[in-house]
Order: sequence, then C-alpha cells, then structure tokens
Amino acid sequence: MEKSSYDIQKVYSAIKTIDGYFYVKNKDGSSIQFVNTEINKYCHYENGLSNGHCINYFQMASSGVIHLLINLKKYGLDDDKLADYAILWLSYKLNKKILNKMTDLKQFYTQYIEKNNYYNNKINVNDNSMTYKAIIDKKKDLIYMDNNEISKFNDLFSILFYLYYFIKNNKLDCTTNLSLAKNFVQNFEKLNKNSNITGNPSYSKLLSTLSNDYNNLINNYDKIKSCNFPSISQVNLPNISGKDSGTDLGKDSGKDSGTNSGTDSGTNSGTDSGTNSGTDSGTNSGTDSGTNSETDSGTNSETDSVDIPVKGSGPILGQTPEGTSL
Repeated sequence: MEKSSYDIQKVYSAIKTIDGYFYVKNKDGSSIQFVNTEINKYCHYENGLSNGHCINYFQMASSGVIHLLINLKKYGLDDDKLADYAILWLSYKLNKKILNKMTDLKQFYTQYIEKNNYYNNKINVNDNSMTYKAIIDKKKDLIYMDNNEISKFNDLFSILFYLYYFIKNNKLDCTTNLSLAKNFVQNFEKLNKNSNITGNPSYSKLLSTLSNDYNNLINNYDKIKSCNFPSISQVNLPNISGKDSGTDLGKDSGKDSGTNSGTDSGTNSGTDSGTNSGTDSGTNSGTDSGTNSETDSGTNSETDSVDIPVKGSGPILGQTPEGTSL
C-alpha cells in the first residue's frame, strides 16, 4: 500500500470534533439539542435574521460543513477529497435527526448552502483557492444522488466512524468489531456490484475512498491486536470508453487515504421536534458540549456514547454504554 499524502487518523478526528459541535439527545422523555457556540460561526443567511447565530439543526449542519472543510484542508486533502468527506458527513448528520428530517441533499443544498453567504468565501483568503461552495460543487452529482443510494454510503461511513473511535481509545473487542467489519464488507460488496454506483465516476471514487479507509483500518488494527478482519475486493471501475479507465482508482488503497488510524465516533442522535424551517424545540443553546478549538480535543462532555451500526438495522442502531469517555 502506498503511503498516503494525509493522515487518516487526523481526518476522522477532525470529523468527530465537528460532529460534536451539535447533536440531540433524549432526556426525561424530551429531546434536548446541545450546542457548542463554535457552530454559530458560519451562519450568515440572506434574510439577515440568523447572521452569526444558527437558528435550527439544518443551519448548524451547513455551518458544520464549512468547519469541516477548513479543518480537513489543514491535513493536505485535495478539493475532491474535501468534498467527498464533507458530503459523507453531511448525509450522516442529516440522518441523525429523527423527526422532521431532511435527507434530500438537493433540497438541503438549495436552502442551506446556496443561501448561506459564507459559502461564497474562499477557503484560503490570501490565495487563488476555491470558495466553499465551489468545493462542494465539484461533487454536485453526489448532492443529486438518489437518497436510497447515498444512504448505502452512510452505512459504510458510520461503521468506519465507530471503528476508528475504538482504535484511538484502545477499546478493542474483536468479537464486536469483527462483526461490524463483516457488516462493512457485506455492504461494500453489494455496492461494488451495483452498476449504478460503479458506473458513475464520482460514486465509484467515493466508494474507493471508503475502501481505502477500511484497508488502512485493517492495517492499524493488526498493529495493535489481530482481529482477522475480512478483506474487500478491489473497487470495480467505471467503463468510460477506454479513457481514464480508472487504474489509479481501483488501486487507490493508500494513495489517497491515510495510513494512521484512530478517531472518535459519532454522537448520540436522539429526536428533534423542530420543523424544517423553524427552530428546534428543546434547544439548549447555552450548553457547550464540544470543544471550542477545531482540533481533536479528545473530549466532548455530552458526547459520551457512540452509535453502533448493526447489520439489518439501517444506518444506526444502539449505543455504547453511558459514560463512555471520548
């Protein structure tokens, strides 16, 4: 496996940190939204009513994408990879909202990316870098992807999110984690045989990114504790009339993904009783759950459990025991 140009451990740590900036938990029969004030930094909408303050879950998700792009850029990811991880996380995060959810990425893009003025800013002010919106637009076909298709990528991403958390925190359980790895491989192989996925260059590259992250996960698990994780097949290549046949894509393991493992996982989902356009009830905006820095702090006082993807349950089912320290 070729050495990566970026550190996969830092990538998933950054994703975990931003993921902890806002989330919803069930408490005493009600849903409470926990918010780190950092998430308000990139809420600036055309009507001016929410400038400098995110008024609902979806505006927070929009701001979170910008936070994520800024952080991952520090680790040397190219713009295509930035867009891949941003869209994977966004889809994952939108699926965490149980009530009044918006899983249609096209609808979200129109309402919460195009109308958020911060997306017109460059990721690096002092150079010729792209705007945040232009970076997302590089993978706009993923935004227009069928919801049923993108949800299949959510399954893979959520498993990796969970497993990287346990590597970093040295909480290895081969029995549980091997089951999740087998679940990943099973879902991956189904996607790899789906011509709707492998026949589209952007979808295939996204699958390749997740494949690479899994292969690096195996390597790092073996360094600590051998769990005999199953291997996965090479990503099937899109047939593009002989041009750009994708030899690099199919053999991408390690080239565009990290070699170091470990990161935290997702946060508790809970339910959210707000509406798509309004505010979310039960909001506790003064509750600071995450860290204020945009680096991996290793702690999130309220994010004390991690979602466990389980075969046959959809993207997410279950949690680790309460009190799990991040």
